[in-house]
Amino acid sequence: MANFYTEDKISINSLEDIVNRPHFEASVPPSRSRLKYVLASYSFPRKIASCSITNCYQNHKKGYLVRLSNGEECSICESCANSLMDPAALIPPKRSRTRSGRSSTSSTRSSRTKTVTRDMDLDTFVSESSRIKERVKEIKQMPQGANWLFQSLSHFQKAYPSELVIALKELQTEKEESSVFGLLIENNASDQQLQDIEQLDGLGIFAADIRQLLIESILKPLTVLDEKAKKNGSKGNIDVPVDWPEQVEPNLVAAEKLVNEAQLFFTEENMKRLKSIPLSPEAAKMVSTLRWDCDKGVVKNG
Repeated sequence: MANFYTEDKISINSLEDIVNRPHFEASVPPSRSRLKYVLASYSFPRKIASCSITNCYQNHKKGYLVRLSNGEECSICESCANSLMDPAALIPPKRSRTRSGRSSTSSTRSSRTKTVTRDMDLDTFVSESSRIKERVKEIKQMPQGANWLFQSLSHFQKAYPSELVIALKELQTEKEESSVFGLLIENNASDQQLQDIEQLDGLGIFAADIRQLLIESILKPLTVLDEKAKKNGSKGNIDVPVDWPEQVEPNLVAAEKLVNEAQLFFTEENMKRLKSIPLSPEAAKMVSTLRWDCDKGVVKNG
């Protein structure tokens, strides 16, 4: 039987403790592969919880908060849990403890990283590890890939005025509610200027960090697992996070999406649109004089 361990203690005293969790999904297909393991069980005095499984949706008193393969969470009734999940996965995680027997301290809570494990055949791990590293290598080294994105964005943020970078980040998060549009209207901007801002592409590069996705979230944890695999060679198996490598996939997809965003942002046409962003006279003059080499990811000389 598999055992699951976590450093976070989840307390469910009301329905709000479930539905207000940041990664809660109210509707989930009845897929065995999507339901990974129980995070916590709950019991209410009345049938106030609704099962997230799309072909059920039954109100119930007793059920489970479940981690999904995409990292999200849902709540399901006992009936769906028993029919769709392995019995071992129905055991709520235990809080990990230090050698002194005390619960892990605030450092683990602050990271909110679950240490939930299962055994994996060593040959399977080696195969998955190689596949993941090859995928990361491909994303990094492809023409206008992650390496190009990292260099381009680093040089862009150094060469262009911080005032422009701040405006672009605000446009990415606030969109039409951004103060940039307010300034355009206040300055009686032309239709072309408004159109330029509305058509800006690739602002997603300011919403995520390609190094965080590929290095910190994938390769560094994988290096730790590789070292563990070397030490466990004679045992024929390795202890890995229970949802690994499934949890690697969202980061790979996010990295590919970020590369696509960069390929849209760093084009000659899109860079010309930056001149329409309202800036101080000094910053606007700098933006108007800079020339960008999209292929090399640097400012052109001369």
